[in-house]
Amino acid sequence: MLVKLLKCQICGHRFEVEVFDREDPREKDEPGYPVVCEKCASPRLEPVWVRRKAG
Repeated sequence: MLVKLLKCQICGHRFEVEVFDREDPREKDEPGYPVVCEKCASPRLEPVWVRRKAG
């Protein structure tokens, strides 16, 4: 499992989401559901950092 800090390009809100670790590095990260900003519901997000979740 990976944890991503995302920043909304519209309102600047920052929040974390958990995504499934991918087996093939060429695959896209799959959060399991569409990720949108928690404040303004915009899908325009940019990653700030990505960390591997312990455990």
